[in-house]
Amino acid sequence: MKKIRPLLVMLIGLVIIQACVKTADFNFSKLTKPVYDGEWAAPLISSNITLKDILKNQNGLIQSDAQGNLIVTYSLKNLFSQTAEETIRIPNQHLIQNTNFLTPALGTGATYNYSFTPDIPLTGATANQQLDSIYVKSGSLKMQINSNFNKTTTLNLKITSLIRRTTRQLVTIPQMTLTPSAPGNFVDIDISDCILIMKTIGNTKNNIHFDLGMTLQGSTNPTLSNYTLNLDTQFTNLKYSALYGKLGNFTMNLSNSLDIGIFNKSIGGAFQFAPGAVNLKLNIDNSFGMPVQLNVKNFSSHSDAVTPQDIAINIFGPNIPNIINLDVPTVFGENKTTTLLTTNSNIQEALNTSPDKIYFNADATTNPLNNGNLNFVSDQSKINVNMDVLMKLYGSITNFAIQDTLNFNYKNLDQLENMTFRVNTTNGFPLA
Repeated sequence: MKKIRPLLVMLIGLVIIQACVKTADFNFSKLTKPVYDGEWAAPLISSNITLKDILKNQNGLIQSDAQGNLIVTYSLKNLFSQTAEETIRIPNQHLIQNTNFLTPALGTGATYNYSFTPDIPLTGATANQQLDSIYVKSGSLKMQINSNFNKTTTLNLKITSLIRRTTRQLVTIPQMTLTPSAPGNFVDIDISDCILIMKTIGNTKNNIHFDLGMTLQGSTNPTLSNYTLNLDTQFTNLKYSALYGKLGNFTMNLSNSLDIGIFNKSIGGAFQFAPGAVNLKLNIDNSFGMPVQLNVKNFSSHSDAVTPQDIAINIFGPNIPNIINLDVPTVFGENKTTTLLTTNSNIQEALNTSPDKIYFNADATTNPLNNGNLNFVSDQSKINVNMDVLMKLYGSITNFAIQDTLNFNYKNLDQLENMTFRVNTTNGFPLA
């Protein structure tokens, strides 16, 4: 009986509470909607810029010396001139010689021998070029002979200036026959791998010697008062493997630029290199067997970010022309290298402007003094410029500014009324 009494009391209490609650007293739509306004501090971005970041994506070779100093080397490699074959071109030759002669009466059974031995000058690559020999890589010899001969005639032609390179024997030209009905003839000979040997006669250079022997056979045809013969010789598509002689003046251009990537991230200021921290080295190869002078017309640095934007680089010092006389090979196929490691150049001043590029434009001129010495070239003779700019990262910095770009991925920023940026920077560079 004692256990039933508490349960009964609880049941009566619940009935009373339920009877007193009205539905309208719990209308939640009448509640006030709260407005929250707050400030949050949240990490936005985090980035590190190291020396590795500054030096990345550039074309320099990065090394360190024995003292641990960082050295960046920028190189301009294999700046080639035109080859000799592209520069010294032997034009096609069209050489014409005529001869006239008289004969005694040439009746049936009689013969008459006549020799024609002209020296015909070859046209060189220039008017003043005096050739000694041409080693022919490829080409052809075409000869057209025309005459007014009314007697059958045999022709034997030798060009004593034309020999085979391997055997040193004269090039064989087939015997030709002229007849009253066919008083002309044509010969086409491949002269690849031959040597054309020329000589100077008086004031005439580059002569090729011909020996043309003719035998006229007597016949019932009347003997003419004057016999004429025309020798039309053509050398076409001449390509050489070597040239010897007084080859003359030719000019070749060498032009290129060197990208300096170490300053790519710079947007202002300058790195002032310490004395001796920048070196310029030039290696210039010459395989022309003749004097060559290199006239560097434009050698300058260019900066997009710093003024002056362009600084002329003096290789040998102020007010001294950038003219380099190259070493000359003395043996065919040899290559001579001229090395310049400059100590008087203002290359350091040029690099103190944080340049983007170094420009190099030069003319190489053969036989600049016209001294008349004998020369030689191969078809592949050329000038090759190699340049190294070595920068030891040792110096001072003035207002040197760099920039970086970072991704920002926050969304729904249209609800943002204002924002305050706080930047915490830790400087690990030995710079203030």
